[in-house]
Formats: sequence, structure tokens, C-alpha cells
Amino acid sequence: MVSKRHYYGNTARTLTLAILFLMATALSAANSPTDFDRLLDRYEKAQPGQRTEAANALFRFLDKAEFTDHPIQFKHGTPTDTVSMQTDYWAAEYLYNEQQQPERAITLARRALPLCRQSRDPMIGGDCLALLSACHFRKGEWKAAANYAKELYQIDKRSGDADRMSSSLNTLAAIFLGAKQPKEAEKYIVRALETSQQTDNRQRQAVIMGMAAEIYHALGNEQKALEHARRAYELEQQLQRPSKAAIRLSQMASAYIAMGKNPEAKDALEKAIPQLRADGNNHSLAICLNQRGDLLMKEKNTTASAKSYQEALELLLAQGDLYNESHSRLGLYNALKDTNPQEAMKHIERYNELKDSLYDHETGELLSKYNAQYGNEQLKLANEEQQRQKRNIFITALAVTAALIIIIGVLWLVFRRRQKGNRRENDQLSQQIDQLNTQHRQLKEKYANILFSNRNDKNELSAEDRQLIDRIIKFTHDNMEQGKADLEHLAQELCMSSSNLRRRLTSITGETPANYLLKLRLEEARHLMDTRRDLSISDVALKCGFDDKSNFARTFRRVFGISPSEYQRGEQKD
Repeated sequence: MVSKRHYYGNTARTLTLAILFLMATALSAANSPTDFDRLLDRYEKAQPGQRTEAANALFRFLDKAEFTDHPIQFKHGTPTDTVSMQTDYWAAEYLYNEQQQPERAITLARRALPLCRQSRDPMIGGDCLALLSACHFRKGEWKAAANYAKELYQIDKRSGDADRMSSSLNTLAAIFLGAKQPKEAEKYIVRALETSQQTDNRQRQAVIMGMAAEIYHALGNEQKALEHARRAYELEQQLQRPSKAAIRLSQMASAYIAMGKNPEAKDALEKAIPQLRADGNNHSLAICLNQRGDLLMKEKNTTASAKSYQEALELLLAQGDLYNESHSRLGLYNALKDTNPQEAMKHIERYNELKDSLYDHETGELLSKYNAQYGNEQLKLANEEQQRQKRNIFITALAVTAALIIIIGVLWLVFRRRQKGNRRENDQLSQQIDQLNTQHRQLKEKYANILFSNRNDKNELSAEDRQLIDRIIKFTHDNMEQGKADLEHLAQELCMSSSNLRRRLTSITGETPANYLLKLRLEEARHLMDTRRDLSISDVALKCGFDDKSNFARTFRRVFGISPSEYQRGEQKD
């Protein structure tokens, strides 16, 4: 027999999975999973010259399924790494969220991760790390999940975005809870709760409070678990999200059951179950049905209890959830043993099989400790024999040790010389990095007046908008000399459609993209004329992407009210 506490611990574990990894909305009949598999297989087998076309076909499917944030289409000539990174990442997202195939998703996400890390946008790498962490979490591979989540948190921490930081802290808390380390999970969830209060993202706050309820439930602090679950439920109601509110009711029920408040638990479950059934959230529904079965057994209503357990079992078998299947099996045994003992025996036999497999890992750990202890005793006996042998070779050992000390000393001198040389190289590299950072800062300061030329609300610009402007400025600076600093190339670099980018940039700057990009180029021209007296006006024009000097001069005068030659002579500078 397994204690009540064991089952409720399993409930916390599986509810955590349900909170973090809800099934996404099913695709329409025209977009069946077999269509995706066929398109992905076509992309995987495509020759280098055909991969762009195959990738576009896959993204048309994802766009039709409303899976991506915006349409993604690659033009011929798009760098191969860009196509591979985007395609592998989004295919992995689809495999995980829509097809529930974390193993295949891990393969593609790992392939995309090095390219994401090389990207100029750290958030792309963060998204890929988050996906890998979720996939390993789903498979119960806690160490790998935690490693990816910790790397993600460092990225979010450097960004200074409190919302993203609270999300990654919540993920770490969930991983340690799944790994049966609730005390470690508590450290992360406390920080996540504090960080989330710095934002106005009530959806994030609700998720984190729900996770806190799970963690405190696992720690046996049911009062705190109930408080956080109730606060999460109230937020979900304010946000008008009945699907999520049902999950919070399930968490409240777990706390009520552990506190012996059965009527309150039953009331919460009766509200949650119809909503979960309507949403198709079978995992959370099965857990609630098991809980309802427990409550009905306490009321001696074995018929209704067996019905509830049976429905939960059928759902759990379809999902392969062994933890909660064992709960259903034991419940059915207790409900049927008096009225249908033959059927009850089938369930208890299966329960015992599951119990053995579920505890194999824990048993292995205990055996490892025993073997280590037994091995130490054997080692002690062997050491007594070795001590007698050591006395005979003591002098030889001293001589060998002396020789080794001399060799180590020589190697140390060589190492120190090389270390000095490496230190000089590192110092030079650090100076170069400092110079690049200074240039980058000056570049942002130089273009700051352009960003808000037609706006007076600098403080209203979000961190996401600022990041987009920084990327646009850097892209323009790097590509103007090649004549690629235009809307079309910029949209391709950002993987956005031209129309979406035009609307976004106009709303941020108050100017058309063409005018804004032109001002960036002209501002660079002024900078070159200020700092590079050796360059002629023709040279400056070419470096800023103008084909001829006359076109450059006309444009410069139209924007700044002065010709380039007059500006270069210093007759009228801003």
C-alpha cells in the first residue's frame, strides 16, 4: 500500500507538468500532422539549392495553422545558416507543442542552438534554450532541463527584463520540483514571485503563483499552497481565462484534501472538471477525476468512485502517465474489491508492477549507497595488506617523488612563461573589446536624436521597441556601404514582412522607414566628415551607400540645409 502523502506528491508533480505544458489548440482538418511530417521530411531531404523552397513550404503550413507570430518566407540568396536556424527551431516548436514529440524536437532544437547563439539577437538563443529545457523536462531529464534553464536565466538577467527573468526563474522552480527537490524549488519560486511584482504582467503572476502552490503543497505547507492557488485563481478570473482558472481550482482542491477540508475540495473539483473536459485538457482532467474518486471513497460511494477512477485511467493510458495511472489502479482496487474482486485483482496486480518500476530509480540509489559502504569495508582490508608492501618500497617512492618534483618545477617554469605571453595577448584583446564597446556606445548616442525626431514620448518606448531600433541602427551601419541598407534587406534580416516592419517602425519613430534609414546614413556621413578629414566627399558618399556625389550633395542639403562641402569646411555645424 502507498500512503496518501505519496499520491498527493505525485499529484503535485503531474499538475506541474500540466501547468507548464498544456496542449496547444488542435489544427484544422486541412492541416493534419501528416502534412507537417511530409513537409519536414521534404525539407530534411532537400538538396542545398532546394532547401529555401522546401523551408518556405513548411512555413506556409505553419502560418496557415496560425502557429508562428507572423508569416516567415525566405528569399533566394538568404544565408543558409539563417534558413536552417529558423526552420529547425520552428519545426522543433511544432513537434513539441502540437505533436507532443519531445525526442524529435530535441534533435532539431540542438541543431538550431549553435546558430541561435551566433545570432545578433540573444532572444532567439533564449527561445531555443527554453524549448530544450521544456523538452527535457517532459522526458524527466531534470539535469539537462536545469542546465538549459540556467543558461536561459543568465540571458534574461543580462537583458534586465523582469518579466523574462521571472519566467525563467519559474521554469527552474518547476524543474527542481519535478526532480523531487521542493526545498531547492522554493528558492527559485520566491525570487520569481519577487521579480514578477516588478511587472504588470498579471498572466505571468498567475502562472508563478500557481507554481508556488505546487511547491508548497509538495513541502507540506498546505496553508501557503492554498493562499497562492487562491490568488492565482482570482487573477485568472480577472483575466477572463476560465481554462486556466480551472487548473487553479484543481490546485486548491489538492490543498483542501491534504488539510482534510473535503467539502471545499469537492466543490472546487465540481467547478473545475466540466471546464477541463470542455477544454480538452485531459491530463489535468484525469488528475481531478482521481481526486474526486478519493473523495467519493471517503463518502463510501464506491460505485461513483469506481466510475471516476475508470475515466481517469482511460485518459492516463492514452497519455502514458505511469505516475497517475498507479493512483487510478489502486483506487479501482479499493472501489471494486467487495463487488467485483476478480476485476479488482487485475488492477492491484498492475498497480504493483507500476510501483516497482516507479521506484526502480530510488532503489538503485539505495543499492549504490550500500555498495559504496560495502566497498569501503573491503578497501579497508586491502589497505592493511598494501601498508606492508608500501614499507618495502618507501625509499624508492621518495626517489620517484623527488624526480617528479623536479620535472613539475621545470614544467611550471615553462607554463609561467607561456602564461605571461597569453596574458599580454589577453590584455590586447581586452583593449580591442573595450574600443569596440566604446564605438558601439558612441554609435547609439550619435543616432539617438534620429530615433525621436518626430516623437516627444521617449519614456513610453518599450524595451522590445528599443531593442528593435538598436538592431536596425547596427544593420544600417554595417550594410550601408554595400547599398543594402534598405527596407527590403532589413525586413529579410529581421525575418519580418516589409509591411509589418513598415508599420512597426513608423509607430515607433513617427517617420516612414525610408526617411528614417536615410537619416541614419546621413548622420553617418556627418560623423565621417567630423572624424575622417582624409576622406573626400565622394568617398564619404560611397561609404554611406550613395552612388554618386551629386545625389549625395542634394540629399544632404535637403535634410541639413547646408552642402557637404560647406559642412566639411565648418561653416555651419549643428
